[in-house]
Amino acid sequence: MSISAPQLSARPPLPDAITTVAPAGLTGLPRRPAAVFVGRDQALERIGRALVPANAGGGAGRVGVIAQAALLGLGGIGKSELALQYATRYRDRYRVVWWAEADSPEQIEIFLAGLARAICAGSHSVAAGQATVDEAAAWALAWLTNHDGWLLVLDNVEDPAHVQSHLAQLSGRGHILITTRLGVGWREHGCTPIDLDVLTPGAAARLLADLIGTDASAEELAELAHDLGFLPLALTQAAAFIAHTPGIGVTAYRWLLRDSPARAHQVTAVGEDAKRVIAQVWALTRTRIADLDPLAPQLLELLSCYAPDQLPIGVLHQLRGSDEVQIGSALGLLASYNMITIGEDTVTVHRLVQAVTLVGLTPKEQAVVRSQAADLLTQALPADPKAIGNWPAYGRLLAHARSVLPPGSPAMKQVIGYLGASGDYTTARTLQQQRYEAIRDARGPEHHDTLAARADLATWTGLAGEALRAREQYGDLLPVCVRVLGAEHPYTLTAQANLAYWAGQTGDAAAARDQLAALLPVRRRVSGDAHPDTLGTRAHLATWTGRAGDAADARQRFTTLLPIIERVLGPEHPETLGARAELAGWTGEAGDAARAREEYTALVPIRTRVSGAGHPDTLAAEANLAHWTRQEVIARGGDHQSQVVSWPRDSFMGMLPPDLRDPLLARGMRRVFGPGDHLIAGNSSVSAAFLVLEGFVKLHGTSDDGRPVLLTVAGAGDMIGMESSLDGGPQLEAAVAASRVVTQVLHGKNLSLFLDHHQQAERAMARFIVRKLRLIVRQRTEFSGVSVLIRLARALDALAAAHGRRTESGIRIEVPLSHADIATLIDATEPSVQRAISDLRRRGIIVTGYRHIVVTDSAALDAIGRAEEVPPAG
Repeated sequence: MSISAPQLSARPPLPDAITTVAPAGLTGLPRRPAAVFVGRDQALERIGRALVPANAGGGAGRVGVIAQAALLGLGGIGKSELALQYATRYRDRYRVVWWAEADSPEQIEIFLAGLARAICAGSHSVAAGQATVDEAAAWALAWLTNHDGWLLVLDNVEDPAHVQSHLAQLSGRGHILITTRLGVGWREHGCTPIDLDVLTPGAAARLLADLIGTDASAEELAELAHDLGFLPLALTQAAAFIAHTPGIGVTAYRWLLRDSPARAHQVTAVGEDAKRVIAQVWALTRTRIADLDPLAPQLLELLSCYAPDQLPIGVLHQLRGSDEVQIGSALGLLASYNMITIGEDTVTVHRLVQAVTLVGLTPKEQAVVRSQAADLLTQALPADPKAIGNWPAYGRLLAHARSVLPPGSPAMKQVIGYLGASGDYTTARTLQQQRYEAIRDARGPEHHDTLAARADLATWTGLAGEALRAREQYGDLLPVCVRVLGAEHPYTLTAQANLAYWAGQTGDAAAARDQLAALLPVRRRVSGDAHPDTLGTRAHLATWTGRAGDAADARQRFTTLLPIIERVLGPEHPETLGARAELAGWTGEAGDAARAREEYTALVPIRTRVSGAGHPDTLAAEANLAHWTRQEVIARGGDHQSQVVSWPRDSFMGMLPPDLRDPLLARGMRRVFGPGDHLIAGNSSVSAAFLVLEGFVKLHGTSDDGRPVLLTVAGAGDMIGMESSLDGGPQLEAAVAASRVVTQVLHGKNLSLFLDHHQQAERAMARFIVRKLRLIVRQRTEFSGVSVLIRLARALDALAAAHGRRTESGIRIEVPLSHADIATLIDATEPSVQRAISDLRRRGIIVTGYRHIVVTDSAALDAIGRAEEVPPAG
C-alpha cells in the first residue's frame, strides 16, 4: 500500500537516536536456550575473549571500539545454540541484547526495525510503529552507533557482503556476534573467526544421556554418538525422537539409522521444530551452493561415497568434463560453507553430510554416483601394488577403496595385493573374505575364479596368524579342486603345495616335507623340471627338510637347486635371491656361521639394489647378516651379545638385572619386521612374546565400533605379547611395526621357564606389566575433559620423553605416527588433530615433516600440557 504525502507529514517523528535511552535489560531472543548444554565451555570462553580482550579493560561498554566475533561451522554444529547460550548467560553485562535472523539483507532490516520499536516502546511507540522498515532499521543503526552496552547477534549470515554495510556503520561501542556456515572472508571485516568442531565423544554421550533420560547403557550411548558423528543437531534430534516416541530406544534408533538413514535424518519428535531437522538444514545449504556452482554438489555426491577423512584431491582430477581449476574452485566453495574441510592435498567430509547427501538421491542415482566414484579411485591406484614406492599412495587410498570398490573387482584385488605385500595380512584376509563371497555369489561355488579366491582366502588367513585354520581350509579345498578340475590341474597342484606349507606352519614340519616329496614327481611330469612351479616345490621341500631337523640335507638341496634357478629365472629374480638367502641360512644352521656370514655379506647389497633399502626382504637379509656375524663371534669364543645396547631404564630389559639379559636373549630367535607388519593380531592367542631390540611397535586396542585405537608405543627393550604367551589367553592388543623392527622371539614355554628359574626376572616382568597398564590408564585420564590442543601437547610431551632424540633443532620424536594414529591416541577426530598441529606450528613449538615431529620449544609444550585451557594462537 502506498503512503500519500499528507499521510506522511501527519506521522509523528522518531525520537533523537543519540539521546534516547533504551529500557534496562531489553532482550530480544528467539527462544529459551536449551536446558541441556554440554561440551562448549571452552567455546563460550573463546567468545568472551574475542569480544572482551584481556587488554580492553572495559567490558561491554568500552569507548570507541566495536568487537565482532564470527562463529563458523557446518550446519548442525551448534552455532546458533552457542550464540543463544552466550547471550543468555551474559545478558547482565549488556543493557540491550538483540537477535536478528540474518540469512538475507531484508531479514536483517526487519529485525533491526524490531529493535527500534522495542527501544521506542512507551512514549514513542506510535512513531516507531508507523515508521517504515527502512526508516526504523536506519534509526536502530544510528542508536547502536551512539550507545554502548549492547550485544547484537546476527544469526545464519549467508554472505559477508550482506552485513558489510552494517559493520561499516557500527563504529560505536557494542558487541556483534555472527553465526555463519561460510568459513572465509570474516577477518577482512574485522571479525575474530571462531571455528566450531563436533563435540568430543564424552560430551556427545553425556548430551544423549541427559536428553534421553532412560536406562540406556553408556556403551549404547557412546555407539549412537559415534554413529551420529558427534554432531550436536543430529544428537539432539535423535535424543528427542527416542525420548518422545514410545517403543523406540537407542538400539531401535541405531537400526533405523543403519537401515533407513533417510527416515532417521528427517524424523522429528512431536512438538520439535521441524525446520531444524538435519536433512532440512543441509538441503538449504546445498541449494545455495548449487546456485553458485553446479559442479560443487556433484563433487559432494562423489565425496559422500568415499571414507569421510582425507581423500587425496588428485582422485577427483580424473573427473570427465572438469579440469583441476574448476574442481579446486568447486571444492573451495564447499569448504567456504563448511560442508567439507580441505587439508594440504586432501578433503574431509563429515559422515552425516555424506549420509544425508546420499539419501537425497534415488537408488538409481546412488548406483551411478558410486560407480563413478569407484572408477575415479581405480584410476588413482598405482599399477604395481607390490612396489614399495607405491605403498604410500595405496595407504592413503585404502579406506576409500574399502568404501567404494566392489569386493569382487580387479581393483580390490590390487588393494589386497598391496596389503599382503606391505604386511597387513589381517586386513587382507578381511577383504579377501568379502571378495570370495562376492565372486562365489556371482559365478557359483565351483567356478575357477571362485576356487582361486577361496585359495587366496586360505593363504591370507594363514599369514594373518591362523596357520591351523589355513591348513584346514586348504584341506577342505583340495578334494573340491580334484573333483572339479582334476588331480593334475595347476590349481590342484598349487592347493596341494599350499596344504603342505601350512601343515609345516602349524608345527608339523615332517608332514610338510613328506607331502612335498610326494608332490614333486607329479610337478616334474606335468610341468617339467625347469618350470618355476617345479623349482618352487623343490625349494619348499628343501626348506621343510631343514625345519624337520636335517639342516645339512637342506643346505645340499639348495646348493644343487640354486644354479638351476639362476639359469631359468635370472641371477637377480626375487625367487633366486630368496634361494640364496635360504642357502646362506641353512649353511649357518648346518654349523658354518662364517660361511653364512660371507654369503649374507654378498647378498645384502644385491637385495638393497634390487628390492630397495626398506623392503622386508632387505631388512631380513640385514638382520640375518647381523645374526650370523654375532654367531661367528660367539663360535670363536667372543661375547657379542653383552656389547649390544644400553637399554632404556623403564623398558623390561632396563628393569631386568644385567646378568640375566644375555641368558634371556639366548633363549630366543631373531626376527625382523618391516613397517606395517603385524607382529600380533588383536584378540588372538599367541604362543610367543616379542622382545623389541630396535624400532617401534604400535599397540592397538579396538573401539566399541571396531575401529583400531592406538594405546601406546613399544620401543627398544620393551616386551609385547607376554600376557598371552604366559597365561594362554587372548592377546587383546594388536601389535603393528611402526618402523623397521628387530625382535627376539621368545616362545611362551621358554619365557615361563626363565621366569620360574629367576625370581628377579619375574619381579621385573611384574613391574613392567604394571607400568604399562598405569601408562595407558594415565593417558586416558589426562586426555579427558580438556581441549584437543592440550591433549596433543600432553601426548607429544610424553612421546618426546619416551622416544625422543635430541638434535640441533630440538627433540625429534622418532616414532613415525600418522595424524590418524595421534587422533586415536588422544581420543579426537583427525581434522581436529590437524588443526591442533597447525596451531602448535604457528606458535613455533613444533616442526613437522612426513610422519615425524620435532619439538623445538619443550617449555612451551609443557606449559600448554599443564594448562586447563589455552588461548588461540595469534
